[in-house]
Amino acid sequence: MAGNPSDCGYIVLSVGVRCDVGKTRTENQDRVGRGVTPFGDLFIVADGVGGYRGGAEAAQATVDGFKRSLIAGSDLTLSEALQRAARVINTDLRNRSANHRELRGMGSTVVLCVIKGNHAMYGHVGDSRAYLLRDSRLQQLTRDHSLMERMVADGILTPAQAMVHPNANMLTRALGHGTEVSLDIAELVVRPGEALLLCSDGLWGYVGHEKIEAVARSVDLSPDAIADNLLNLAIEAGGGDNISIQFIRFEAVQPRAQRSLVSGLPWKKRLQ
Repeated sequence: MAGNPSDCGYIVLSVGVRCDVGKTRTENQDRVGRGVTPFGDLFIVADGVGGYRGGAEAAQATVDGFKRSLIAGSDLTLSEALQRAARVINTDLRNRSANHRELRGMGSTVVLCVIKGNHAMYGHVGDSRAYLLRDSRLQQLTRDHSLMERMVADGILTPAQAMVHPNANMLTRALGHGTEVSLDIAELVVRPGEALLLCSDGLWGYVGHEKIEAVARSVDLSPDAIADNLLNLAIEAGGGDNISIQFIRFEAVQPRAQRSLVSGLPWKKRLQ
């Protein structure tokens, strides 16, 4: 990851996490995860595609695969390690799908970030998203790998039309759904008071950007309370899909005190 280690004056101080079945689904095919790796602290959200068993298993395999690969470490750069992990996971999901009838069509979206000091690298496949809260504004960092995103980019649909289109959930890229796959990867430097939001489409597909932003920038709320409020908004809006949220807030520390505190923080995960 780029940057001088002496630059790294910030740490992840607090995190709010929710993973909920939603209001209308009977099973949860979303998974969230976290891990401390040689590259930094990993946060990940995966949204399974396929039948109940296939989607849930694909999402879990995706979370486990990235954690296992990055925790093992390597001589590769972080971006190379992430791409290699994506290829391994993609091959694994395709093999499971081919060898087990009940898993046919299994796949998963993924959005993740790896944070070290004040540097964050993020990547995604599919329509699970990453956002950056900066100067009280919420900016979408990722662009969905979906038919609707492509039609919006081509000027065929407006974003509002895409939200209600009958093919709104049609993906153009997912782990397990192609012979080759790659993450879209980028990195940024974060500052005190900023935050990253990782989420599945169970949040952004039901709650408008302005409402998500209004909650995310609430300085009087803890990240745990922000995650709770976002979850409640999605459920109140219909809760028609599984909902996964990781809200990560950054604060300053003195250079001598720099260390990864996230592993010692309470981390809540709700599965229903």
